[in-house]
Amino acid sequence: MMIDYNMTTRRVIAVSLFSVSSRPQGLPSSVQDVQKRAKLVDDIDKTIAKHFLSFNLSPNYKEQICSLPQSLFDTLMMKDVARIVKEQIDDVDNTNARIGVALSLWSGCMSAAKEIASGTRAGANTPQTRAYSFTK
Repeated sequence: MMIDYNMTTRRVIAVSLFSVSSRPQGLPSSVQDVQKRAKLVDDIDKTIAKHFLSFNLSPNYKEQICSLPQSLFDTLMMKDVARIVKEQIDDVDNTNARIGVALSLWSGCMSAAKEIASGTRAGANTPQTRAYSFTK
């Protein structure tokens, strides 16, 4: 079974960003609408995915954030994510807080989507695996 580190990595980054900025008390008004949140998550996902296409990565780590060169992750991917987020979350002034909110939304939505799917690259989802995932 291949472990997907992307959701955990992005969640850790979001929490880290909140440690150097103020965390909004709730969901910003700019992404209260579910369609706007869905667009933000989709745009972030597409932005992240494009950075994996140009690398010949080991099959065990294909499309895993930890397999990217640090310079690509730091300079290109995060700048692209910051640009997307700034366009769509315009009511949070602090850049770190804005990106933290966006990455929290992305990681939560993508994790939930993978759990409710009938199966993923890692294998089939069962009621037992879903119960475990959603309670842990």
